[in-house]
Amino acid sequence: MRAAGSSETEIVEMLERIDTNGDRTIDFREFAAMMRNIDHAVTEAALRASFDKIDTDRNGTVSVAEFSTWVSR
Repeated sequence: MRAAGSSETEIVEMLERIDTNGDRTIDFREFAAMMRNIDHAVTEAALRASFDKIDTDRNGTVSVAEFSTWVSR
């Protein structure tokens, strides 16, 4: 999702643009909105599966660390 060499600052800035409620995490609603901007035809099931892979601690939100790991792949 990101170009090689992006800094942690750039990753945090990406998360902050997606994080519409300002809690420094991405919830499913925010994730779905971002992904639908990329692919309007993405299904709810595909969104949920992707979100669940990113949310490795299964707390219902994607932290900066989880987001960084995801965009670094």
